[in-house]
Formats: sequence, C-alpha cells, structure tokens
Amino acid sequence: MTENNEQEKKEETKGVEQETPTSNSDVGKHEINVIETAKKIHEGMKEENDRKAKLLDREEKLFAKQEALRALGGGSPVGQNQEKPKEETAKEYADRILNGKK
Repeated sequence: MTENNEQEKKEETKGVEQETPTSNSDVGKHEINVIETAKKIHEGMKEENDRKAKLLDREEKLFAKQEALRALGGGSPVGQNQEKPKEETAKEYADRILNGKK
C-alpha cells in the first residue's frame, strides 16, 4: 500500500506540474490579446474623436455664417415700410364697444 500511495502522489504531482506551465502561458497570451484589443479600440476612438472635432468646427462656422446672414438679411426694421395702424373714428369706437368687440 505504501508504494501505491507514493505512486499516486507522484502522479498527482506530475499532473499539477504539467498544468502550471500551460495555464501560465495561456494567461500571458490572453493578456497580450486584451492589450492589443484595447490599443485597437483606443485608435478607433481617437479617429472618431478627430472626425467629430472637425464636424463641430464646420457646424460652428455654419452657425456663425447663418447668424451673419440673419443680421444682414432684412431681419432689422431699418429700410422697411411700416404701416401705421388705421385711426379709429369716434363712431367706429362706439360701435365696437356697444357690440362687445374688442
């Protein structure tokens, strides 16, 4: 029985020794894959942020141009004919008040 126990312990030890290097190497490969994936994601996000910055610049220029056109495009009352409200006669005023119109 003693010999059997010693052989079983050796076999168990061999199994542990064989698994350890394999699992360590797999962990290293997995870490490398994660780092490479993170770098790829980082580059993609950087490119997307650059693209968004360019779009934002274009949008700001467009808003500034629209604001300038609005200011020059006749939105101000200068140079426009303004109609004066029609003056109401005393009779028109009395009719309006008596009929309940405002």
